[in-house]
Amino acid sequence: MARRRRPAAAEPGMAVPLWPRITARLGADGQGELSWNSVVRRISASDRDAARAAVVARCTRIAQTIARPVRLELHERDRMRELVVHPSGAADPGDTEDGPYRTEPDLPAPVAVTGTCRACGCTSSAADARCQGCGALEPLSRNAKASTPEEDGAGERRRTGRRELRREAPQPQPQPTAPSPALSRRPRESSRQQGAARTSPRRPASPRALVIEFDDDSRAVLSGSAALGRNPSPVDGRIPVRVDSRDSTVSRTHALVDVDHAGRILVTDYHSTHGVHLGGRRTSTFVPGVVYRVPDGAQLRLGDVLCRVSTESASFR
Repeated sequence: MARRRRPAAAEPGMAVPLWPRITARLGADGQGELSWNSVVRRISASDRDAARAAVVARCTRIAQTIARPVRLELHERDRMRELVVHPSGAADPGDTEDGPYRTEPDLPAPVAVTGTCRACGCTSSAADARCQGCGALEPLSRNAKASTPEEDGAGERRRTGRRELRREAPQPQPQPTAPSPALSRRPRESSRQQGAARTSPRRPASPRALVIEFDDDSRAVLSGSAALGRNPSPVDGRIPVRVDSRDSTVSRTHALVDVDHAGRILVTDYHSTHGVHLGGRRTSTFVPGVVYRVPDGAQLRLGDVLCRVSTESASFR
């Protein structure tokens, strides 16, 4: 894509192009209009001098934008004058279309047109984008509709292409109001909760008695947990159950057998010498100190002794 070249600033002795075509018509009462490139702006000033300063100020903005002087066709008192407005805010009488706007390079620079600020009344130059006293944008402009500071800021953003973030005041948060006692309702229960409320509460599981049967047809029925061994200790209140071993392979306290609240059987190797095996096979060896859950009626090997552990309904009082 070809990049548009910015026109170079005109030097003394150079002709001022006719573009853009700017025309102003002013009346004796300070009313008039300014048009350029099909844009028309109404001028409303207190007198003709203030209206003329407003026209030169607008032409100065255009000259500053394109970085060169522009021609102004000024109509007032039934006569027309052609002026050359510079980016500095000065206005010179114009020459012919092809003639230079400065015939002598050594002439002094033209003096900028001045006027009064529309907001504070202090003297401002046509080249001033803001008033030096109050900071108003385009202090010499005299639009038919008085602009507000908000409109001035919008015009500046349109002219420069800049955007500003709008800061909004925080909105007050609504204060929560307590519900009226007459309108308060109980939270709606779920269907599962309603079903649980309709059904009768579950009865706790009946206690199960621990049954230990040995290979010599001896049998022990216990109301609690057991500690099995050659001469077992009542570990944590367990009931000691003596186990006879022909080869003395059963440790003093060999294993712990418990029944939990759900009636499940739990077995722990109490760090025995020859271990605890499930199903009589030495390949299924319990890790010492680890609690294992075994099925009801499981067969255990304690050293050289086989036993079966199970549960039954307790009939103890």
